[in-house]
Amino acid sequence: MLNTEDGFIHAYVAGQGRDTLVLLHGFGPLPALQWKYVLKEFGDEFTLIIPEMIYFGKSSSHCGEFSPDFERDQMFKLLDNLGVKKYHLTGLSYGGLIASMMAEARPDQVLSLHLIDALNKYYTAQYADSLGKAYGYDGILDMIVPADAEAVRALMEVSTHKQSKLPKGISRDILIQFYDEMRWEKREVIKYLLDHDTEIAKMQINYSGPTYIYWGESDHLIPIETGQRLFREDYKKAVFVKIPKSGHVPPLEKKKIFHAAFRDALNEVTSKAVVN
Repeated sequence: MLNTEDGFIHAYVAGQGRDTLVLLHGFGPLPALQWKYVLKEFGDEFTLIIPEMIYFGKSSSHCGEFSPDFERDQMFKLLDNLGVKKYHLTGLSYGGLIASMMAEARPDQVLSLHLIDALNKYYTAQYADSLGKAYGYDGILDMIVPADAEAVRALMEVSTHKQSKLPKGISRDILIQFYDEMRWEKREVIKYLLDHDTEIAKMQINYSGPTYIYWGESDHLIPIETGQRLFREDYKKAVFVKIPKSGHVPPLEKKKIFHAAFRDALNEVTSKAVVN
């Protein structure tokens, strides 16, 4: 746990290896849970750092900041405190936006950038709210930070390939365990992203290091079309990997396919580094 002037940052550090993987979670339950299969698969080869971003898990702030710039800066404080100078940077969903911003700010530290169904400059508040309204809500906010069991089930449906409904009891358990902590703060983060989508759309992307973009072909939360546009217009030298029969979280839904693609990417980066 790192105590800063802005609050507290908690992170899991695990594995063993010369190179470091930094894994930034999405806007969902238990950050470590989102990466549990990656940890198991790569823990013997890499040192893995899994931060709990601000307002998630045990990480919090008292300063009332909710912007992605603030989140980015908090992650830098954590890595600086841990003495990590070089790392492979991976971001899922909301974590993908933060990872992109980190690579822009400190490109020399990022050995490679991996974006998984990442929130990005081509995702609009209009689309997000239309998705929420399709499920009977005023907008996306009540789905992303669900206040009842029905909203939890709607979120699971839109986030997964099979769109299978969860039993009501399970949804309630998930709601109580995962979403009640710092609910207001989480909502403020989402509101900031929605209110400032035009500013995010102007984000300049100049990072030219090794970049890999992974996307679930059935992601309805952040559609694959936004990822393909990100690839075509911004990360033109990146490798784009479409994960079949996967929704928003390929590391959980299609772990074997994702692990194979992720391993190939890391091996490619490592082999090129050795040659150079």
